[in-house]
Amino acid sequence: MTESFVRKNSGPTDAAWEKLQQRLASEPKSLRWEQWAKEADKLNPSAAEAGETESLQSIAISDSRSLPVLEPEKTAGETPKAHPFVRWIKRRRKRVAVSAAVLILAAFLSTPIGNEALASILNKFRMQEMTVVQENDLMYLLNSAFPEGQTKESINKLGAFTNTSGKIGGTFEVGKLSQMLGRSIVIPQDYDAKSDRPYVSPSNTLTLKLNVDEVNRVMSRLGAKQMLPESVDGKAITLEAGEKVHLNVRNGERSYSLTQQPIPVVSVDPSIPVAEALQAVLQFPLLPDYLKQSLQNVDLLTTGNVPLPIITNRPTEKVKVGSTDVLIMVESTDKRNYYNAMWVKQGQLFELYGDNALTDREALLGKVKELIGS
Repeated sequence: MTESFVRKNSGPTDAAWEKLQQRLASEPKSLRWEQWAKEADKLNPSAAEAGETESLQSIAISDSRSLPVLEPEKTAGETPKAHPFVRWIKRRRKRVAVSAAVLILAAFLSTPIGNEALASILNKFRMQEMTVVQENDLMYLLNSAFPEGQTKESINKLGAFTNTSGKIGGTFEVGKLSQMLGRSIVIPQDYDAKSDRPYVSPSNTLTLKLNVDEVNRVMSRLGAKQMLPESVDGKAITLEAGEKVHLNVRNGERSYSLTQQPIPVVSVDPSIPVAEALQAVLQFPLLPDYLKQSLQNVDLLTTGNVPLPIITNRPTEKVKVGSTDVLIMVESTDKRNYYNAMWVKQGQLFELYGDNALTDREALLGKVKELIGS
């Protein structure tokens, strides 16, 4: 971790560390951390007595689940050896204070809270709870907010928007995808990598800085009683969507397609009071009840998860494939029905389009089961 990185990120890190300490104040001390601290004292008792080493015992976190083996096997009479992590701390004890982010991550990965809660403490929220949003409800909300029509000028009054795209895009060989994108890419068994290459859409980052006065003016006109806090004004809210992989599977004249991308992540400025802003959203009178219920159910302040809106005007069914929730949608035409399915697994959003190869519910579900199991 370089000093420039620390300086750049010290504000968000300090805020995250403070929230971490508040969040875990009531947690019992971890025996694992206490053991590491004792081993560090054995390595250099004088330094510990002089207060030169960081006290790992001061980090009050629980450790009720087993961890991977972190120390070598010991036999009777053998001198205890410090775990490499302890030696790392000892060598860099004067720099531990500026490595708080690393300690936060290490602490969370060894607690029952898990790494999901880390996202909410760092004000990063993952959109992995699929929630169907009826297109008519969304259009009603937009038309109510902008009675004169959804003009660019009207929307721009609400804040400043910036949009940037990533640099990875185009067609690539199947074998290079996972390493290039840094995640496991699912390839259907019947995909012909010799005659076809996947297409990758670049990542996209949308940043919004709200004009709170204008937003609250619109909310008030629509009947809202609780407004967004003034502290949100001008603060960055960022939506990050990773690279999307497109696979087209052909079998003669018939084909279906599969897309997969990382679940979107919403990041907010650490100074934004998320809980207060959430209450204003939940009490907004035009927000459909099912969206309010979804926001309440996911408990985003604890889990770091927020609803992933699936906007559609098609009939939708939710089924379970193993432990995975799958949305099945059907679009009817004069000639036939078109089926597609969506699900989230291992941090990725998948969408399967049946096209003219998977032409009924059973065929679509069969392919979904194959892909989820792969």
